Amino acid sequence: MEIVNKKTTELTEVEKKQICDCYEEVFEGHLKPLSDFNSQYLNTCLDYSFHTLLKTDEGEIVGQYVVVPFEYIYKGKQMLFSFGADFMIRKDHRNDLKNVMGLCRESMKFAKGNGIKCIYAFPNDLSYLLNIRVLRMKEIGKLRTYILPYKIGNAKPKLNALNIFSICFSRLLLIISKLDYRTKSTTPLISRDRTSFDKSRYKWFNPENYRIIKNDIFTCVWKCADFEGVKAAFLIDVYPMSPRNFNRAVQIMFENEKKHIGIFIYVGELNFCPLSMVKIPLKYAPKNFNFVAQILDKKEVIQEDVLDIHNWDVNLSSYDLL
Repeated sequence: MEIVNKKTTELTEVEKKQICDCYEEVFEGHLKPLSDFNSQYLNTCLDYSFHTLLKTDEGEIVGQYVVVPFEYIYKGKQMLFSFGADFMIRKDHRNDLKNVMGLCRESMKFAKGNGIKCIYAFPNDLSYLLNIRVLRMKEIGKLRTYILPYKIGNAKPKLNALNIFSICFSRLLLIISKLDYRTKSTTPLISRDRTSFDKSRYKWFNPENYRIIKNDIFTCVWKCADFEGVKAAFLIDVYPMSPRNFNRAVQIMFENEKKHIGIFIYVGELNFCPLSMVKIPLKYAPKNFNFVAQILDKKEVIQEDVLDIHNWDVNLSSYDLL
């Protein structure tokens, strides 16, 4: 077995195809077309991502871990914080601990050697322990889920009879939210560099699915997608973030999608209580959005800062979490 480090631009077409095939075998029911591979890993602040590959002696790729770079502003300094994605090893090579540990170690060394200061990830419940125990990530917390349940029956058909009440409740929230004049926006300690972020992030996968509204005051982005079997509109990002801008973004999204969408959702970390959506208690959230990280440069980045979720500019736009 061999472990190889390559940037996306250094991969051959054969290697890309093997990675996509491996992805589809490991993550059953999920496809990775070559077009998605390129749009995801080439549209970054560096125009490439970092791939650590596990190869057989015959040169076949049977595992991978990818580090996707983003430019962040931390304590006034611009630096690379990166998202860890697609950790996978084909089943017939998974039981060899050397393969698992080697892939993890080499990936972290490769990332650190290319100036990455911190790697973060959003593992599902199945891979959470892998991230904590093998990748040595540390838990930051769980992203909170906010909802505008315009037609509650869309989420649970058994509750269709309650649609009239959820419609009235949601419209009342939207009316009240128009009276929210809190305009103060804050910049988290760990924030994305918006110039490079906006140039690349919404070119992933199917760019036409993103709805982007810009005006002189703020920018908001949403996307309609199936989530846990439910068609919903997801508010992906609002910038700059303030209570008034958030509420206005929900109102705009609702007016554009209300004819064919009944559930409106935001997932992220807010330092205020919005009036346009209701925060769901973690134990009732439809999905856990686990948030973990590992610091690669402890001279530049302080652990206490990274492990406080309130210090992060984080939501569904931080990576493609749908």
